[in-house]
Amino acid sequence: MVDRLVISFGRRFLIAALLVLAAAGAADAKDYHAARFDSRIEVQQGGTLKITETIVFVFSDGSFREVFRTIPTRYTDGVEFISASIDGTVLPEGDDPGQVEVRRKNGVRVTWHFAPVRNATHTFELTYIARGVATQEDREERIAWMALPREHNYRIQSSQVFVAIPSPLLRPAEVSQHRVDGPL
Repeated sequence: MVDRLVISFGRRFLIAALLVLAAAGAADAKDYHAARFDSRIEVQQGGTLKITETIVFVFSDGSFREVFRTIPTRYTDGVEFISASIDGTVLPEGDDPGQVEVRRKNGVRVTWHFAPVRNATHTFELTYIARGVATQEDREERIAWMALPREHNYRIQSSQVFVAIPSPLLRPAEVSQHRVDGPL
């Protein structure tokens, strides 16, 4: 009789524990997306690009304290962080709320830290320099740059990419488009 009560208690405990874990998982569920992810790419002298990304994030479910962007450095001569802002306010470097953290490992990872938000929309801006990206091959100038992140955990609703070239082109520019990995 005692063995049976223990087994019965064990099953009830297991079911209760599973329900608590399921509820905790649902409470931690977060949902956000980029309503816009725009890039302004300015071609500079010597194959350098000055890039400004403007991302409008919509945080709809859950509480958020940070977002990040990893800039790939592969196929560049280096990436230099210039500035980051939230809603037009430029952030100093650091890892506290109201600051931006910049790490250089497997690319340049920029993390915006902010006070917790939920059900909010904010505009994040990032400016950086990518060196050695514009090259000359077979008497043609070529820019090889991914304007949108290749991998991301959010969907991007719309995007505009503007490329400013310092001198007039001798012929129309050719633009190749590729699908970006990640949720749509």
